[in-house]
Amino acid sequence: MIIDVIVRSDNYGNTNYYVVLDRYPEFKFKRIQKGYLLAEDNGIFQAYKYGAPYGSFKAFAGRKFNINMEDGSIIEAWGQWWDTGVIGIYEELAQVGYSTIDRLKECYVFTGGTMRLSEIKNWLDNNPYSIDYYKYDNRKKVYEF
Repeated sequence: MIIDVIVRSDNYGNTNYYVVLDRYPEFKFKRIQKGYLLAEDNGIFQAYKYGAPYGSFKAFAGRKFNINMEDGSIIEAWGQWWDTGVIGIYEELAQVGYSTIDRLKECYVFTGGTMRLSEIKNWLDNNPYSIDYYKYDNRKKVYEF
């Protein structure tokens, strides 16, 4: 669930959303079509597309990780599953940065992803947004002596 949204505009007039969540998404993937996996958790999507690795051309530099499937099975990734765009969702989506307060305290980095724009707009209809991108960055605090 969203607990905060930081809204910023870039130099080109685009609106950027940085969404702070109460928990980090736990994606369970389903096979949408041959070679394409899609997962959604709380309106945030993640997708992978199969591409055979060769030589040094490997997804995620060949890093090994598990892809958890909805049916309980696990795909062992080692360079053949590439991050890709979301397909097959027929509503407005937004590119966002997302994280939790705890994760931002460890390392101030938002994960890039795709989210249902309706989730963001519903939250913004009932809550004020922030424009302070560094709102949760403890290093930004000024200490008085």
